[in-house]
Amino acid sequence: MPSIVERIAKKYLRRPAIVTIGNIGEAVDTVEQRVEFVSGEDKRKKRLQQILSSGDFAPPIIVFVNIKRNCDAVARDVKHMGFSAVTLHGSKTQDQREAALASVRNGQTDVLVATDLAGRGID
Repeated sequence: MPSIVERIAKKYLRRPAIVTIGNIGEAVDTVEQRVEFVSGEDKRKKRLQQILSSGDFAPPIIVFVNIKRNCDAVARDVKHMGFSAVTLHGSKTQDQREAALASVRNGQTDVLVATDLAGRGID
């Protein structure tokens, strides 16, 4: 993870999980890492709409949220924006988690909204 992203995460997140896949400090060439801190629910929705609608980022897109209750709310917002979305959090069964990941991998779903649970096992 780039050092600037790591510093931002440490500043604004409680107990951030750091997951290393591959070489430490290097992201896969096909992955763009981006962290934005936006305060206020309305501002977050607007910024998410801007990011998704910009066309600058091709699906699949992963949106991390702090608590599982927010997963469902953000996924609902994403669907209202016209994108397909699934959630991944601790209240899902293993079968539901695998189905969500499969739908993202096979291109059926544009956006995965997840808690840090997803960061522990996505490859």
